[in-house]
Amino acid sequence: MRKIILVIYGLSILVLASGCGITKGNGNAAGNNTKNAGYAGNNNSEKLGVYQTVDYPGYKDADELVGSTDLVFSGTVYEKRCELLDDRTDKSGSIPDEEKTLCTVYGVYIDKVYKGDIEKDMVYVSVTGGELEKDNRIYSGETVNLDIDNRYLFFASDYSDYGEEYLKMVNVHQSAYSMDDEGNKKRITAVGNDSGITLSEIFEVIGK
Repeated sequence: MRKIILVIYGLSILVLASGCGITKGNGNAAGNNTKNAGYAGNNNSEKLGVYQTVDYPGYKDADELVGSTDLVFSGTVYEKRCELLDDRTDKSGSIPDEEKTLCTVYGVYIDKVYKGDIEKDMVYVSVTGGELEKDNRIYSGETVNLDIDNRYLFFASDYSDYGEEYLKMVNVHQSAYSMDDEGNKKRITAVGNDSGITLSEIFEVIGK
């Protein structure tokens, strides 16, 4: 089970951080539009930083990764945004923002499902981390950085603590693989740190 550790620290800056707004694609790699997430900023130079560290399970090889994952699918990212989400089982009553989990959320158009049951053509996939400024605080944490209009192979859970509208990536290092260069599969590894598992090894397991 993942564990979230919060580190709160002071920041003294002269300009506002842009954070993670809402980025949407227009059907190709160029000309993406970015809008802010609707949070009101201010001109105070003193800001409070909230950094989240999350422990995730890792997978030693492609057999374990595919076998332990509920959903494996490919799709194209069309939207990216950061949110503070409530991962409590009982969501009755509200909690302060600093007790919520910072997540990066990707809107994905699905083109093929390799494992699991997904009836939708479009899904929202969440992963912890990112960067967001809200109410004089800057929330940040390690995350998976994907590009709008690019195609990836995703590994996700069909259960999310954040609500039925979200799928949840399995971890920050082995949950999204670029599929833009399928001719060199043996050289492609997960977005972010080297996952230790190649895309070709994954497809060998899927094809068994």
